[in-house]
Amino acid sequence: MSKHTPGPWVHLGCGDIVQKAEDYSGVIKDIAAVYLTLGDEDEANARLIAAAPELLEMLCTALPFIEDAELDPAYKAGHVAAISEQIRALIAKATGES
Repeated sequence: MSKHTPGPWVHLGCGDIVQKAEDYSGVIKDIAAVYLTLGDEDEANARLIAAAPELLEMLCTALPFIEDAELDPAYKAGHVAAISEQIRALIAKATGES
């Protein structure tokens, strides 16, 4: 499995997505450019791509809390278990482990 380019990624508009220096002092490298029609959908896709590393990190952070909720009788165990299984599958998909 190859590692992804670490964030933060920033959408600069016009479909450009770049990796910023951790101190936001400048661009380290271009990640992607969406050179299609640059309509609303393309810009939305670019924003989603730019947020991907942070979304993955948050899923990995949230998973233990959701798994703990499976043990709480106040929650519907099947529902919480289904959510945690979906999150594990998404993490595996994003990291190439599926």
